[in-house]
Amino acid sequence: MNSEKERFLVFLKPDAYLRKYVGAKILDIIHRNKDYKILAFKEVTMTDKHAKRHYQEHEGKDFFPWLLKFIKLGPVLAMIVEGNIQKFRDWIGATKCQEADSQSIRGDLGIYGGVNLVHASDSAKTAKRELKIWNEEIGLTIDKNVESAIKDYVSKWSLNDNNYSKKLQKWCSELVNSKKTEDVIRKKIIELLKEECYTSDEEKVKIFTDVIIDACKL
Repeated sequence: MNSEKERFLVFLKPDAYLRKYVGAKILDIIHRNKDYKILAFKEVTMTDKHAKRHYQEHEGKDFFPWLLKFIKLGPVLAMIVEGNIQKFRDWIGATKCQEADSQSIRGDLGIYGGVNLVHASDSAKTAKRELKIWNEEIGLTIDKNVESAIKDYVSKWSLNDNNYSKKLQKWCSELVNSKKTEDVIRKKIIELLKEECYTSDEEKVKIFTDVIIDACKL
């Protein structure tokens, strides 16, 4: 397969889905990048079985329970993307948001650690395995209606442009550096997420906040 035309799995994680404007912005950025072509787009809620199959290589690691909690926090936006895998991964930024280039998607819009908005296959071999899993679990396959589905999603969620990425990053940094107590920072994060995740109820926002706080401690 031509290295410039590899097909691989990308999905916007629950943090991107719940932070409505941020998720729509990222989807639009990927869609507009002429180096990549989106061949499938589907909103999916991952089951426990699906999540464990996808993240099988991490089972047994300290962060695995956190990872499952995070990925099942809400739906994901799954895509089949065509292009160069390594260039795409370099473009979205380092896995840990605080280590990513500030101009990358994760560095600019991510929150902290693995609360990093985007998953992308890390090699052609991984892409083959992941695409097989996602086809078997949720029927992800090339879709001729992908363009209209993407445009509809971006249009729907771009109106309320709440984006508190920098403030969320700041509070996480202060927690890691013990500049303020966890209770104070938790309240600040909840306040910001209530604005960003305006379609989510209070309980969902609190769970999301727990995920972020725990990511700061990993």
